[in-house]
Amino acid sequence: MTGDLAAHGCVSTGREPFDDGLHVGVWETFTGCGGEATYVIVGANDNSGTYSIIVAAQAISDADFDAVDRVLSSFYASY
Repeated sequence: MTGDLAAHGCVSTGREPFDDGLHVGVWETFTGCGGEATYVIVGANDNSGTYSIIVAAQAISDADFDAVDRVLSSFYASY
């Protein structure tokens, strides 16, 4: 997947730990995609180890970044 992003001019800012209290994993931000977009990708497992999640979002405006923050601080899966 990261190869596809690089083909569109995306540059990784590096991987960082992700922990929202329910899930633990990593997140990575790619900037400069298509000239102006930013992609945020999170991969994590729930704390009990029963499922994995991937959250991917694209942001261009400040409102988009606010929405990404809301998604990352509020998603919850129940099985």
